[in-house]
Amino acid sequence: MQRNGVRGRAGFSSLVVAVVALAVAAVLGAIPGSAALPKVHGIGFLKGCDSPTAVGEEMSCRVAIRNTIDNGPDTLTVTSVVDLVHAAGGDEVSGNLLPTLNFTFSGGASCNLGQTLCTLPPGSSMESDSFLFHTVTVADVTSANPLVDHATLTWQDTCDSQSPNCPVGDQFATTGSQTTLQAPSSCPNVIKTAEDNGDGTTTFVFDQGTFTNDNSYGVNAIGWGGAGKHTFGNLTGSDRAKFQMFKPDGVTPILSFDVDYLTSGARKSYVGGVLTQLPPTPSRYDSMGPFGGDGRFVLGNPQWVVGWNSSLAQNLNNPGVYSAGVLQAPYSTPGPFFVNPLVNSPKTLGPADPVGPSSFSIDPASPWAGNNSTSGKPKWDFNDSYSVTISNAAFPDPDGAGPLGAGFAAGGYLAGVSFVHNSPAKVCPLKPGEFQMNAGYPNGTQWTLRVRPCRSRCRTGARTQR
Repeated sequence: MQRNGVRGRAGFSSLVVAVVALAVAAVLGAIPGSAALPKVHGIGFLKGCDSPTAVGEEMSCRVAIRNTIDNGPDTLTVTSVVDLVHAAGGDEVSGNLLPTLNFTFSGGASCNLGQTLCTLPPGSSMESDSFLFHTVTVADVTSANPLVDHATLTWQDTCDSQSPNCPVGDQFATTGSQTTLQAPSSCPNVIKTAEDNGDGTTTFVFDQGTFTNDNSYGVNAIGWGGAGKHTFGNLTGSDRAKFQMFKPDGVTPILSFDVDYLTSGARKSYVGGVLTQLPPTPSRYDSMGPFGGDGRFVLGNPQWVVGWNSSLAQNLNNPGVYSAGVLQAPYSTPGPFFVNPLVNSPKTLGPADPVGPSSFSIDPASPWAGNNSTSGKPKWDFNDSYSVTISNAAFPDPDGAGPLGAGFAAGGYLAGVSFVHNSPAKVCPLKPGEFQMNAGYPNGTQWTLRVRPCRSRCRTGARTQR
């Protein structure tokens, strides 16, 4: 029994030696037809972006770099991270972000003092905090949604494992992510005001700011997705706003009419009870109000509409800009700020896309900057707005006995803008909702608006109610 047991142990030992010998022979290529698999080299590069992202916000993304797949195993180095966003206006490239990123290191990864070279030993990794690149535009929402992003990593293999097949020189790894785009939930610069002028009239202003439409066009269009995407002809083609006034019951209409934004020619207005052709403006362009162009009078006494304007008509007819249809100096003086305002709006500090804090700011050295010394109004207002002045004869004391008095506010009358035609319009970044101006509000009270999301045309409405 003992002999057999010894023999058994010897047999097991011989088997182990044979297996080891075969394994060594296979590794060394001693067995015909066998060969060692080659080493593989590479780096892990990952990226993720926050989603969704709103118009006016920057894309927020982060990257991770990992030396966990190279089986040299070799120490790897990194010298560049470049981001690329496929925006509506064309690809936007960041340049090398590596020195600017804030990393968390593990497994011995590190960067030099200027973070121009980062080193990753085998098994190590480095992950960045979120970084911001590319401000989302309204054009991105309409033509590049979701917004796709790609990043490129430049890395090198130090070949410290002495592997005979290490890659030499700069290597490149790519990855990507995307974000769904959405319009902001509110628009801060859309206002409607009513002001008693103290002369027997009340002026109503509808100002839709620059989110839905604006007075930038031609080569200097701002936020439209590129030069020429919004033209002077767009603004003169069919744009208009419908104003309505109601009795205090909120049901019985007093006035209803559409106000033309801008048309070539001279306006008509009631003079002595007769609709009369007035002299042309200096630019030979004007808002025709409800009596021409895209305007239309619908209901009420047309003689109660005693005045109107649009911001673009005001821009072109500010004192000193035009005379008899001819652009005047200094606006006509050749130089870096010259534009033909019937083709291109004035140049701004930019950028045009994406819209930033200075996009609608005109260089102080430009003749278009500041306010007009005669009118006191901006020489160029980029906000798209309409105003109408109504005789207070439209707003008598409702019962003639008080306590309500005559006038729009004192009498408890109501007003609204029930329709605005912008063709084309930007994506309307306004939250749908219903709004009102209650009776008796003081002068200058803001109206809030109900705005339906729009594409090529935008309708902006206000339901009037008590």
